[in-house]
Order: sequence, then C-alpha cells, then structure tokens
Amino acid sequence: MAATTNQASLLMQKQLRDLAKHLVDGFSAGLVDDSNVFEWQVTIIGPPNTL
Repeated sequence: MAATTNQASLLMQKQLRDLAKHLVDGFSAGLVDDSNVFEWQVTIIGPPNTL
C-alpha cells in the first residue's frame, strides 16, 4: 500500500506543477497545506451572475 500512496503522491505533485504552468481562466487550485499533497483548495469562477 505504501508504494501505491507514493505513486499517487508523485502524480498529484505532477498535476499541481502542470496546473501552475498552464493557467486556466476562472480556475485556480493549490494545496491547503504544503505537507499534504492530497488536500487541495479549488476555486472555480463562473460567468457573471452565476453561483
């Protein structure tokens, strides 16, 4: 199970780096705490006058 967790951690770190390199309008994501790659804070901004 430790190998699976390590693989997942590496994948999440890669995805975070990719998001930082390729910004998307109306979307941001980052870690809640730099020590936990599995807990993210994500913001999605929709068109005006939407929730």
